[in-house]
Formats: sequence, C-alpha cells, structure tokens
Amino acid sequence: DGNGCIDQSEIQALLESAYVATYGRQIEEERDKFFTGFKSVTIDNPNAESLWGSFTSSTNSASLIDNPNDSTNTSNQTSITELTREQISEKLILVQQELIAATNSEAGVSVNTTAQGLADILGLVNFGKQEIDEAFDRMDLDGNNLIDVNEIQTLVESAYLSIYGPKIEEQRTRFFRGFQSQTNTAPTDPGNTLPTQSSLTREQFTEQLWALQQELEGGTEGSELAEVRTEADAQRMIRRFSPLLRTALDDIFTHFSTDEPNGSTLTPEQVDQFLIQTNGALGRGGTHIHTDAYFRRKQKASQPVVLTRQDWYGVFARELGDGNWWQVVHDLEACGATIRSPKRTTKNVDSSSASSTYNRQHYHAWLDYLYFDSQHLVCTGLQEALTAQELSRIYDDGDALPNEWHPSDHLPVAALFSWQ
Repeated sequence: DGNGCIDQSEIQALLESAYVATYGRQIEEERDKFFTGFKSVTIDNPNAESLWGSFTSSTNSASLIDNPNDSTNTSNQTSITELTREQISEKLILVQQELIAATNSEAGVSVNTTAQGLADILGLVNFGKQEIDEAFDRMDLDGNNLIDVNEIQTLVESAYLSIYGPKIEEQRTRFFRGFQSQTNTAPTDPGNTLPTQSSLTREQFTEQLWALQQELEGGTEGSELAEVRTEADAQRMIRRFSPLLRTALDDIFTHFSTDEPNGSTLTPEQVDQFLIQTNGALGRGGTHIHTDAYFRRKQKASQPVVLTRQDWYGVFARELGDGNWWQVVHDLEACGATIRSPKRTTKNVDSSSASSTYNRQHYHAWLDYLYFDSQHLVCTGLQEALTAQELSRIYDDGDALPNEWHPSDHLPVAALFSWQ
C-alpha cells in the first residue's frame, strides 16, 4: 500500500504467491487434467440430471487418461480450452468418487490432497445438484457460462492455498517473530511472550530477507527456542545464557583480550589464538565460521574489525542455534572452564553397563534408533557400538573420536531381525 511498512496482509499475499510459484508445475498439471477426456465439441447432455446421483455414465475415472491408440479419442488431436456446466459436473463427480473411495477403502488409501482442496474451496460436501451448480457459478468468474483455462488455473491455485493454508499461516507468523512490538517497552522477553508485531519496517524486512539468504545457503532450522536465523534470534538466545555459561565466556574473552583494563575487544589475531587452542589449527569449526562472518560484516561496513563482548556472545549463540552445544562445551573446557562433572572411570566395567559410568569429559549421546514392528519381526541380535576395550581407550586413555582407528565421531547402530 506504499506506506513504508509491510503489514500482515502483505506478507500473507507474498507467501501465497511463493506457494503458487513453488507448486506451479503441479498446479498446471492439475489444471490440464480438467481438460482431458473430452472431445473438442460442446456437449449437450439432455440427461444431465443423472449426474447428481450415482455416477455411472461412460465418463468414469478412466476418461481422465487419454489413450493414444484409441481412434475414437480426439482429445489428443484437438485440445479444448473451455468446459461446459455438464463437463465440469462430470469432473466434480470424479472428485467425489475419489474422496469416497479413499474414505471407504479398507486398505487405507490416502485422500488426494488436491481433490480435498477442491472440495473445500468449492464448498462441496454432498455433491448434490445445487452444490455443484453453486460451485460452477463460483468458478465462472467472467459469467459467460463456460469455464476456461484461466478460471481453472485460479481454482487450482485456490485449492493449493487451502491445502497449505496452515503452513502459510505458520510462515507468516514466523516472519514477524523475533521483533519486539514497537509499542512494548519491556527490555527482555525470555519467555517469548511479546505481542506479535503487526508491521515491519524496511530494516526489519531486510533482516528477514538476509535470514532467507542464510537458509538458501544452507542454514539450519531448529526448534523455536533454539533456532538462530537473525540477529534478533541471537540476542534472544544470549538472554537465555545461564550464569555458568556467561561467566565462562567472559573469563575466556578477558584471557585472550589484551585491551586493558577490562578486555573490551578481541582482534582477529587474538581470536586466532583462541581457535588454535580449541581446534588445534585455523580454518576449522563453527566458531571459526561465525567469528569470520562477524569480521567480514564489520569490514564491509567500514567498522573496526574487532569483536566486542556482545559479538563474542553472538558467536556462541549461533553455535548453540546450530545444535553444536557439545562443541561449545569442548571449546570452553579446552580453555580451562569447568562445565561438567568430574571424570569417572570405565575400569572393570563391561560395555553393557559402561554408559552409566562414562568419563563425562567426552560428549556422548544416543541419537539414532532402530524401530521395528513386533507383530511381524523379532530382534535376534544387536551390535554394541564399542567394545569394552575401545570404551577404555576413549574414556580412560583420552583417545577421543574421531581418531586413527575410528575416523568418525559417529558410531553405527546395527541389529538383526527375523520374521515372526
């Protein structure tokens, strides 16, 4: 509307256009199906009343597929571009048949989402004569008593928007999330309870487009409270830092900073010292990626190429948002911070019970599972991820994964199954 702000309805229209573009090919295919199975002549059906009951005419579901070897099928020879009321009625009856077949099927046939979307958008419940007449009138946008390609295109687009309506609504809400309402002056919102903002400024809209670029370039999505896609997300994550984490980050920042008296900045050289101590080399790990991104942005903006303490927090907020909390723990402990409980041994413990006595100086978690249907399968054996000797080498001798005898920090999950 040219008022200098992007409101909810404008984002709604933007997202609807995006979904139509995303599913453009499928929409065109569904549109074209409406025009298959008919000869290129106007059908004058004197028995149209029979279409409102049990549909048993020769135009059944098979007529939706053209047979190139059928000499009587002229739909391949001349394409029709307009449909009469009777032809539309036949197509809608096929929609009804598909919905009924899926509902009554004992095999659990899934409902065609396009068919359901068409029924919803046209208000078709019983598919009676009056309902179908009203549906035709809704489709006939120019009122000429014929339905053309553009009108079918509009119909199918509306059906897709109906199908994906909840997702569009979710995306619209996400577009406004992370910004504090201009009328709300609360300094913090740890519970994410601020009222939804009703419009975005040019700067806020730009920030969301940058987040979109990050996603296109391989950004990750996580749960609502952990996802960090924008600077606003990073600040929200920082507000959730525990006192233990914040203290550890402050101590390490001060240790590597030589900017006396309180250590207010970190130079690229000082960050390199931190990266070498934690990773053993430069150019590795998420902290390298995020610190480098900060430096590049500041250089591009002609700002001093240093990290402030708040920037330092932002680096680790992004690491946490990427799901790399284990990496954060490693980096902090590599610099002398105490984050976890003291070491416990695996000596004289077999592999089946070692999980409860692991040395917590190494991160470990069970991430992958094998599920099976116990009505049809029996689990006859499983493979331990590590032997007792390997557990000892890792947790007692400090030979953490990946290493020369296991070049990955992931372990296989394997089992044997037999049929009942």
